Amino acid sequence: MSAGVTTSTDLVARLQARDKAALEDLLREHGGRLYGVALQITRNETEAQEAVQDALITIWNKIDQFEGRSAFTTWLHRVAANAALMKLRKNKKFERHVALEDDGPDHDLPVIQLTDPHEGPGDTLLRG
Repeated sequence: MSAGVTTSTDLVARLQARDKAALEDLLREHGGRLYGVALQITRNETEAQEAVQDALITIWNKIDQFEGRSAFTTWLHRVAANAALMKLRKNKKFERHVALEDDGPDHDLPVIQLTDPHEGPGDTLLRG
């Protein structure tokens, strides 16, 4: 094994011991792969970079939950994929938001102004 390259077992132990240098080693050894996973899912470089940052935070916070039932690289892949998917879900929520001023299929309907904040649209129509 060359200098600077650590085994997964050693890296996991160091991360669990809260060794911040281990996080740097993780990024150096697996960062490219994490970024590749995130980029494949998000199809956006900025979002992929943010997903990798989110994944690193998750890895740091949840390393004690890694049980070793799968390869460490498999777990890292899953964490990165989940971070990228969460980024996509969050962005889809923003895409569904439509401003009231936007032209939509009902843009030619009259705007009803409510005078009483507790009054509903039906009350306004009945009063008008």
